[in-house]
Amino acid sequence: PRHLTIVRPAIVESALRTPYPGWMESLKVADPILLGYGAGLIPGRFAANRSIRMDIIPVDFVANACIAAAAHPPANGTVRVMNVSTGMRNPLTIQDMADITTRYFRERPLPGEDGLPVTVPEWRLSSRKEIMTALNRAEALLEKGRELVDRLPLPRSSEVELRLHRNQRKVDRLRRLNEIYWPYGALDCVFDDTNTRALVEGFTGRRAEGD
Repeated sequence: PRHLTIVRPAIVESALRTPYPGWMESLKVADPILLGYGAGLIPGRFAANRSIRMDIIPVDFVANACIAAAAHPPANGTVRVMNVSTGMRNPLTIQDMADITTRYFRERPLPGEDGLPVTVPEWRLSSRKEIMTALNRAEALLEKGRELVDRLPLPRSSEVELRLHRNQRKVDRLRRLNEIYWPYGALDCVFDDTNTRALVEGFTGRRAEGD
């Protein structure tokens, strides 16, 4: 192709302004973790390095970058790569994100299954090995609990079985999410957004000249 621009966004999340703040269709990259945490489905144990940058970009910024790139192509025969990201100039660490999330859900708690506000715990960010060891230990305890229910005539055994089942689902969910997302919490990359900034600054300069 004569003109080629590769627009490469970081983790795309909800809009900052357009069509309205917070807009997003369906659940995206980080949403299952954050909403699961707010709903009390994830107890805050996660495999991540707290000092790593979590590069998040609003979806409307990405859309604007695509439109700007299409309207102002690079020189003939060149390939332009535009990283649409925040980590280089406005870094947000995983610990920052954890603190913001905890504060948000404590100020605006979601209702639990009983209709009462969910009280979220502090995030406990650890290595993947530590998290998986804790999950294996919890799964072993749940298995022993099921064995006891099967062997002994416990009072209210149906309630105990239901509690064991719910806890097993939490362990399974936490294990699955850690397996999916742990690379995001271990890979520390900084994406160079120089080309994107240059395009934006060009617009700003032309607008100033027009004024």
